Amino acid sequence: MTEFTLIPDYRTHEAPESFVSRLAAYNCALSIDELFTQLGSKLDTYRVMKQDRFDRVLAMAEVPREVYEPFSFRREAKQGFAFVNGEKVFTDELCRRRPRYCPCCVSADLDANIGTLEARTHQRFFWFLKPIELCPEHGCALITSDYSEQRRDAADFAPYVRENAQAIRKEALAATREEARPFEIYVLDRVLGNAREPSFLDHISLHVVIDFCLSVGRLVTGAKIRENVVDSGALRRAGFAILAAGESGFLDYLADRASQIPDDRRSQGSKQYKYAHIYGKLSQHLDDPEWRPLIEMITEDALRTIPLAAGEEFLGRIVDQRRFHSLHSASQHSGVHPKTLARLLLENGAIDKNIGRTRYASLLFSTESVDTVLTQITNSVTSGTVRRSLRLTTPMLGVFSAAGIVRGAEFNSDSSKRYPRYRRDDLQQALSKIEAAPKVSSPDENFRPLMASRIWAGVPPTDVFKRLGDPNLRCQRVEGQQGLRSLYVHEDDVIVEKPDSGLIAVSDAAREIGTGMRAIQNLVKYGFLDSDQRHDAFTPNKKVLVNRQELMLFAGRHVSLQAISTQTGIIGMNLVKAMAAENIHPIYPVETKKDVRLYERAKVDAFLERTDLVLLMGLRKRNSVLRARAA
Repeated sequence: MTEFTLIPDYRTHEAPESFVSRLAAYNCALSIDELFTQLGSKLDTYRVMKQDRFDRVLAMAEVPREVYEPFSFRREAKQGFAFVNGEKVFTDELCRRRPRYCPCCVSADLDANIGTLEARTHQRFFWFLKPIELCPEHGCALITSDYSEQRRDAADFAPYVRENAQAIRKEALAATREEARPFEIYVLDRVLGNAREPSFLDHISLHVVIDFCLSVGRLVTGAKIRENVVDSGALRRAGFAILAAGESGFLDYLADRASQIPDDRRSQGSKQYKYAHIYGKLSQHLDDPEWRPLIEMITEDALRTIPLAAGEEFLGRIVDQRRFHSLHSASQHSGVHPKTLARLLLENGAIDKNIGRTRYASLLFSTESVDTVLTQITNSVTSGTVRRSLRLTTPMLGVFSAAGIVRGAEFNSDSSKRYPRYRRDDLQQALSKIEAAPKVSSPDENFRPLMASRIWAGVPPTDVFKRLGDPNLRCQRVEGQQGLRSLYVHEDDVIVEKPDSGLIAVSDAAREIGTGMRAIQNLVKYGFLDSDQRHDAFTPNKKVLVNRQELMLFAGRHVSLQAISTQTGIIGMNLVKAMAAENIHPIYPVETKKDVRLYERAKVDAFLERTDLVLLMGLRKRNSVLRARAA
């Protein structure tokens, strides 16, 4: 038997608190608190002792639990959460202390029903949810009253309607209809249990969906994480618009957003530039199983799309092996500048030639496609590194490379000749040899610089370096000097008596016969002198050598125009014209003014004997000689 005189019908979607408020009005109680006071000891001693006061009143009114339970917000043992119809929400997302309502719904209830004003209308339970801002029936904005009761339970709605009925009717007249919002429809469908299109969000707790929509909305709108957001609903709607496209649509949005970020910001790290504060949000809930589906989704996307290194941590998971490289991560891994690396990858086919340079920073490469290039790069060093480490000039680097001391690295690149690289192990081995030499503050007597051995011993420095570590070669390393310049070797261990080969350099040959180097080069060119080519100790080029004995025989049989002019005192061009008139010509074609004119000495001597040289002299000098003869 019921304890109440009158009991109203339980209306569709009515919140239990609203029913108790109307029940109080039906039974002449001015408020819920007055109803509780009237019930007094009956309320406290009622048989259902484990339920709260509202449950006891509903049981006393003989309202079946299955009627009101789907519309009741039950607090969870874990503080800060509540359940409604099987869905979990934040208590902060509930408006309980202040009346919240749709003025059009309330006004329609007041007009359609009979009885006292406060008993005609009821609160729909979804009005308590702050994420729902529009009435699903009328499309107008829900109103939250400034009126607040300092009560632990929900606001007492019936007295509020009684005191504010006229104001509510005015609010209904002023209300404007807005288009339905997908985010609010989704939340309403979840709490009502309505059928809807399947979504990957359906398997995630509702409070997580609402919170995650807010984070995605910040990402979409650019709102800062620490910014005090006034319109959080707009951010949730913006975030849900992206998530409504499905898991693939959301991940595509993240990828497209990351591709538009300037290159200079990508260097801050792949986690930040692609996922922004979403990563930080998820990292706060690593131990929460309700967030696990989102964490797994982002983690799998990261493993597929961003260059995570082996051993790197991402949302609690340790990466077992690297799957991708970006230009930035590959540059860090290999120690090569990104521009140089991009050129090498382009030449090796890892980058499509049709892709513009501005997109290089957003490209991802599978580790298999770049492993060969990165291995070659990692196992090699640039020429600048070798020169700085060994203190070599560019020509001497070529000499040491040709001698096999620092060999060039095999590299499949069109620019390998232009930008040569050298084997890292060869460089390390050379440095180890240098460091193995005993260190001294200054070289002892009879120790000479290794790099000058060609000058003081006639032995190439490469030959001396190859002997480092030989017990028969005494070597010292001077403090304060670097690389090969720090090495000094004992002259007695290097100088070796060598038989004279009879070959001399072009420059030495020119000095021997008193002419220019161009003349010797022409003699070799036109086959008057045999030559040999040998590697110079100081340059990567070959040095031309001629036979000294053959050179001296040639010099005895030929004479230069300059020598004839000096001997006769006659201008060279006069001699040239006179000898040409008697069919005496240089032994090789004279192509430029710099070419030395050489003649056969026998022909020149015969010419001088039969020619009156006075006639070849200049006018003044010739007249002077003729006057002297006449006297």
